Amino acid sequence: MDYQPNQHNPQFAPLKRGISQFNHDFYAILGLPLNIQPNGIRQGYLSIARILHPDVYGFDLPDKAIRSQYLAKLVNPAYDTLMREQERNAYQGIFNLLARRLMQKSRNIEIHAAVACDLMIYPNDAFYERSVAAIAKVQYQDPEKILEHTAQISELNLVYILYKEGYNYGKSNIPPVLIPLVKPKSSNLAGIQNYYTKPDQKSDQKNDQKNDQKATQVNSTTTKNKPLPPPPKRGWLSNLLGWSSPDDKK
Repeated sequence: MDYQPNQHNPQFAPLKRGISQFNHDFYAILGLPLNIQPNGIRQGYLSIARILHPDVYGFDLPDKAIRSQYLAKLVNPAYDTLMREQERNAYQGIFNLLARRLMQKSRNIEIHAAVACDLMIYPNDAFYERSVAAIAKVQYQDPEKILEHTAQISELNLVYILYKEGYNYGKSNIPPVLIPLVKPKSSNLAGIQNYYTKPDQKSDQKNDQKNDQKATQVNSTTTKNKPLPPPPKRGWLSNLLGWSSPDDKK
């Protein structure tokens, strides 16, 4: 008798978080950011197929069946859709329309993933891309966590499309669309920005600070050692300061 998975069947576990609660989020399924280039879509798909294809890894029969279901019913349809340019462009238009409609009135959409809550506080393209990439590395490693990881990416995608449409969490003149359920790692915006800054950017910032400090020290020393130049003509201020001038009569 063939094994019939039901607990992990994607058909019976629809995603109800992020963009997925409103529409299919094929980007989240493939572990991709919404601003990915077309060639990156194929690369992302191949990396997932190497994990899920039953002929690649020597899993037992139940595990192979679960992985095959995810590949056939979740990953392959997402890839087929995003690889067609017309479908992809229409898909992006749907996301833009969704973001605008959500911003028209208060929605209070719950955001569960801590990384997505951080993105709400510090909306940034580089942070968004790196966060999606980090989750994608482990997205399909464990069948038990595939849907959770996909939901996390879909929440990142939802925050991202709102950010691109001008949504600013906490701004008084914008209706509250998103509700973070996890406290951000830092309430200090500068702290979050520093946490997610690339190492090379941090190095550049430190070098800039050192150079600024050196320049300040040099300017301060030069100012102390060099006397102030006299004014071209002697007036009441030069009299007050005791400056001499070539125009002064000896």
